[in-house]
Amino acid sequence: MQKKSIFIFVTLIACLLNSCVKYKQKKGLISPESKETSINFTISKTLVILPIKVDGEDKNFILDNGDNMTTISRKVLKGRVTKVGSATGEKAKVGNEVVGSIKIGDSEFKNICAQNLDLSVIENDVPNFGGLIGQAVLSKANWLIDYPKKNIKISTKAINTDGFETISVKNVRDPFVEIQYEGISYKAFVDLGSTTAFSVLESSKLGQILAKKYAFVSESKTTTTASGTGTSTVQRGTISHIKIGNLKFDNLNTVMGKKSSHDIRIGMEFFKDKMLYLDYSNKNFKCK
Repeated sequence: MQKKSIFIFVTLIACLLNSCVKYKQKKGLISPESKETSINFTISKTLVILPIKVDGEDKNFILDNGDNMTTISRKVLKGRVTKVGSATGEKAKVGNEVVGSIKIGDSEFKNICAQNLDLSVIENDVPNFGGLIGQAVLSKANWLIDYPKKNIKISTKAINTDGFETISVKNVRDPFVEIQYEGISYKAFVDLGSTTAFSVLESSKLGQILAKKYAFVSESKTTTTASGTGTSTVQRGTISHIKIGNLKFDNLNTVMGKKSSHDIRIGMEFFKDKMLYLDYSNKNFKCK
């Protein structure tokens, strides 16, 4: 049975997290540093949509920690043109610029290194779309995402996380976490710019195990990445559970495809009934 489905799956991934990318991520600052700000967000296709002022202009941005930089949607490339890898493993040309002001609530991020490319197709799902808030912004603060209440707290200082479970990550700017399925551990990439709760490469070890245990249905998927918009056939189903440490995540919307830059990917929907803390001060994640 073939089922048509259209959804957005946006992420930009640099080919290598080299010294140039690290330098660009660190460039710029947040002001004021000591103040905590709280803002409400909306949701589009499970993604967190933040109301933001970019150089004084109101825009809606997708929170996407899978974006190694931060991306401005522009119909014409601006600045020096370079190539990046996309979520599907393909390459795309992007422009490079420095954004003077990105204001989120009372927090202002100044002189941020950003990439730019034409992502205007996303306006079909996110009106007044401005781009992706990635690591060049995220890494300058701590972010407490309360998905059920649709609220985010931002602070350069620690935010109270009593009762949260710590999720260890080797590199919070390129976050892989250890998950468990039926007693076996796997590495999964946490990509909050993905619309699917759980994505697995068909040819991976876990993909082969899930294909034998669960009934997946073929459907058409439209994907928007840095390299453009394309359509492919994937397998969609629901798996019973995944564990991260002592946390259990049940009845996960799962997509299996033939092409991806990562064997296993965890999207924002994975945390739909949780609070997720991106703790850049201590270089880990926490969840409750």
